[in-house]
Amino acid sequence: MTRRLRASAAIVLTLALTAALGCDKTRPCKTGTALLDLRFAAAAQTGDRVDLTVDVTDTPHETVTGSLLLKEGTRGGTAEVEFKTPYRAGAHVTVLARVMRGDAEIEELAATTTLAGGCSRIALQTAASSDGSQDAASGDGGAVDRVYIEVGGEGGTCAGGCLPGESVSCGKCGTKTCAADCTWGACSGEGECLAGSTQTCGNCGIQVCDPTCHWQATCQGQGACKPGDSAACGNCGRMTCSPTCAWGPCAGDSACSAGATRTCGRCGTETCGSSGSSCGWSGVCSGEGACSAGSTRPCGIGNCGTETCGTDCQWSGVCQNAGECVPGALGACGNCGTNTCGADCHWPTDPSLCTGQGTCAPGTTAGCGNCGTITCTQSCQWPTFCSGEGACAPGDSITCGACDTGTQICTASCTWGLCKGGVTGCCVLPLVDSPDLVAAPICP
Repeated sequence: MTRRLRASAAIVLTLALTAALGCDKTRPCKTGTALLDLRFAAAAQTGDRVDLTVDVTDTPHETVTGSLLLKEGTRGGTAEVEFKTPYRAGAHVTVLARVMRGDAEIEELAATTTLAGGCSRIALQTAASSDGSQDAASGDGGAVDRVYIEVGGEGGTCAGGCLPGESVSCGKCGTKTCAADCTWGACSGEGECLAGSTQTCGNCGIQVCDPTCHWQATCQGQGACKPGDSAACGNCGRMTCSPTCAWGPCAGDSACSAGATRTCGRCGTETCGSSGSSCGWSGVCSGEGACSAGSTRPCGIGNCGTETCGTDCQWSGVCQNAGECVPGALGACGNCGTNTCGADCHWPTDPSLCTGQGTCAPGTTAGCGNCGTITCTQSCQWPTFCSGEGACAPGDSITCGACDTGTQICTASCTWGLCKGGVTGCCVLPLVDSPDLVAAPICP
């Protein structure tokens, strides 16, 4: 709700000042009202006005506004504020007085205070308005830049800025109480910090003061390290913490980490050693196997076989794809002949390549003579003698019988057959003088 200001008798026409600011030289307030006593630094010109706003900030809230003309040459005056709601001692009010020249603001006075019992006299002035003149001087001529409150309606005043017994927060969550002379006492019960303030902590972190004016236990946004610290990194390297609490680059980083190992050679192991602040591979391959994994070598008797090295760098012991002979080797063939092993470790299959053969195969037999037999020797040659021959050649014939008048024919088994057609009686041969003569037998 909004109420207009009612000008007092002193400001009905000119808003001229008729009294100084001293507590005993200004008229008292009227019960149930607030009397505003305004003192500005500059003298008013024709047409200057004061725009006033008085807010009761407690519930129920109320706002009183109004404008008053200033008399030319004066520096203030008084205005009486009547409230629509009942006057409430102890209620908080905010007063704003602005000197306006047309649409331009020339000067401003503001104060927040508490309404006194009965009525309140609220005096506002700046130090600059206390120049010793009739319109702006205080009772003792000194500068006063504070709020005056009159308690009660008997005319007595109390210079200060508060209502006796009133308490407000102050400093670092502390409390101050208004004394009997309307002045604030010392701030007591303060915390360790100003709520919302911050301070550095930990590794470039921030510690915030909580609403109870105590530092939070948590250090927020810390970095990784403390400036100047150093730590091992990489392979025998060192890194240093920067002023921003972040680790710098790793200096002196080597190819390997001390104690690390890697495979080498034939399934061997090489170890990374360290010397002082540096690391490096030893260059020594230990524990190697007999061969390189996957490699091959000839095996067997040289007849094109292959042995493969296993993943453990050891020979498998298995000879694969071996041939039947060693290239260039000589071997027997045919009837005591000779052939040569080919480059593919196999004997030639072409019979014409078997050279130096004999006439027969050892142990084979053949007929000879008169139903005789010959056997091929171990040198693949037929012998020159014939064994087991018969008496005759099949089909041959001879004379037989007495006086050779018969015929005897050789059988297929090389034996003589029966004598056919011969004389069976006695046949006498005549005597002859010469042994070289053969006499024909004489038969009877």
